[in-house]
Amino acid sequence: MPETPGQTHSPQLKRVLGRWDMVLLFVVAIVNLNVVPTIAANGVSVVWLWLLALLGFFLPQGIAVIELSQQMPGEGGIYLWAKRIFGDFHGFLSGWCYWTNNIFYLPTVLLYFVGISVFVAGPGTEHLADNVAFTLTSALVLLAVLTTLNVLGLGVGKWVNNLGGIGTAIAAVVLIGLGIAAWHTRDAQFSAASFVPPADIRLLSSFGVICFGLVGLELASVMGDEIEEPARTLPGAVVWGGVISGVLYVGATLTLLIAMPREDVGVLQGIMQAVSRMANQDGVGWIMPLFALVLAVSVAGIASAWLGGMARIPFVAGLDGYMPQAFGKLHPRYATPHVAIIVQAVISGAFLNAGSGCGLAVGAISLYLCCADKGQSAGRSQERALQRGNASSRRNRRFYLHGCSDVSRVYSVATYRLDLVV
Repeated sequence: MPETPGQTHSPQLKRVLGRWDMVLLFVVAIVNLNVVPTIAANGVSVVWLWLLALLGFFLPQGIAVIELSQQMPGEGGIYLWAKRIFGDFHGFLSGWCYWTNNIFYLPTVLLYFVGISVFVAGPGTEHLADNVAFTLTSALVLLAVLTTLNVLGLGVGKWVNNLGGIGTAIAAVVLIGLGIAAWHTRDAQFSAASFVPPADIRLLSSFGVICFGLVGLELASVMGDEIEEPARTLPGAVVWGGVISGVLYVGATLTLLIAMPREDVGVLQGIMQAVSRMANQDGVGWIMPLFALVLAVSVAGIASAWLGGMARIPFVAGLDGYMPQAFGKLHPRYATPHVAIIVQAVISGAFLNAGSGCGLAVGAISLYLCCADKGQSAGRSQERALQRGNASSRRNRRFYLHGCSDVSRVYSVATYRLDLVV
C-alpha cells in the first residue's frame, strides 16, 4: 500500500515518559547555566530583558507547543507540524535545520561537561581541561555512554535526563542560596539606578542570548508517541517546566551579579568562579567539588536530552522516505531508533575532533543525506501525484528532482565556511 504524504508512522514505540519525566526534561533541555555569565556581564538591567523574553518569546512558545501538540500529536514535533500545515518540503526543511543545528550544539555541551568535571577532584586538577587528549577522550567517552543508554530506550535514557534536571535545579538553588547569604553578609547591593537599562544598542545582543537560553519547550513533542497520555501530560508539564526554568534563570543571573562585579564575570566557567568566590568568603569552600559534580550531572543530562530527542527527527524523516530508510528502523529488542541515534552521535563526535578535514567529511555526509535514495523518493512522489492528482504532490516531486542540487550547493558552501573557521 503506497504511503500517504503528511502521514508520519512511528511503529512499536514505547510510551514511557510520564508527567514528571517531562517536567525534568524541560528543565534540563532549557536551563543551561553556562549562558548565564554571558548575560550577567551586561549588568542588572538585563533583568528587564529576561522579563521581555519570558513574556514575548517563552510564553508564546509554550502556548504554541501546547496547541500544536494537541492538534497534531505524534512523533516528530516541529517536523510533523510544518509538514502537515505547509507541505512536505517545508516539513523536511524545518526538520533538517532543527536537527543539524543541534549536531553542532551537542559537541559544545560535551566540552562544557569536561570543563566542569575537572573541578570534581578538587584543586590542582583544573589544568586537565587544557589537555587536548584528555578533553577529547573524556567527551567521546561521555558521548558513547549516552548513545548506548539512549539506544537501550527512553525507559533507561530518561533517568539521565531526570538526574540532569534535578542536578540543574540543585545547582541553581545552591547558587541562589549562596547569593542570598552574600546579600546579608557583604556590601553587595543594587541601587534603583542600576536597574535602568543603559542607552546602548549593544545591550540588545543579550536578548538573543537570552532567547537562545529559553529554547527547548518544543523538544518533548518530538517524542510525542513516547509520552504517556500526551493530551493530559504535555500541557501541565510545559507550564511547570516553563515556570521552573524562568525562575532558575532569573535567580541565577541576579546571584551571579551579587557574587562579583559584572566586569569580572568570566564568559567561560563563570558559574564556577562565582560559586568559588561566594563559598570561600562564606567559609564553605569544601562545597566546590560537590557543586561541580552536581553541575556535571546536569550538563550530562543536557547532552542526553538533545541527543535522544533530536534523533527522532531523522527517524520520522526516514519513515517518510525523505531521508535514508535505515534511519526509520527500530532496534529489534529495545524498539528505539538506534540507527538515527548512532549516526547523530558519530557526526557530533566528528566535530569534537575538529580538524582540517572535518568540514569536507560533514559536507559529504550532508550531501549524501540530502540526495540519498533520490530516485526512489522521486519515484514515490511521482506515484503519489498520479494517485492523488494534487498540486502539493507535484511540488514535492519537483523538490526531489531539482531541489536537491540547490540544497547540496548550500551545504557545500556552509561546510566550506565551517572548514575555514575550524
